[in-house]
Amino acid sequence: MAEFVLSPDAESDLDEIHMRISVENPKGANQVLEAAYQSFQELAQTPGLGRPRIFHHHELSGLHSWHVGRFKNYLIFYRPLPNNGGVEIVRVLHGARDFEAIFGK
Repeated sequence: MAEFVLSPDAESDLDEIHMRISVENPKGANQVLEAAYQSFQELAQTPGLGRPRIFHHHELSGLHSWHVGRFKNYLIFYRPLPNNGGVEIVRVLHGARDFEAIFGK
């Protein structure tokens, strides 16, 4: 069974998203996290769901993106693992963020 692996940055992203939303909507914050984990599992089973992303930094080659369930403002940046071994979740970010600036660091 294919699985997903969260990078430390992705774990931090999820914590930040949850904290930010829970200030005004604790139930909504939990729903976003639940949807994220469901999406991670979907991607692990079917890594082709997302679309390839191209960034200038060579270490980011092979990244794809997919939305967080019904919360389409949040994007999952992930890398398929070899031999259908699932996916590595690299980041989970709001779609309005400057991805080049974030990934260019």
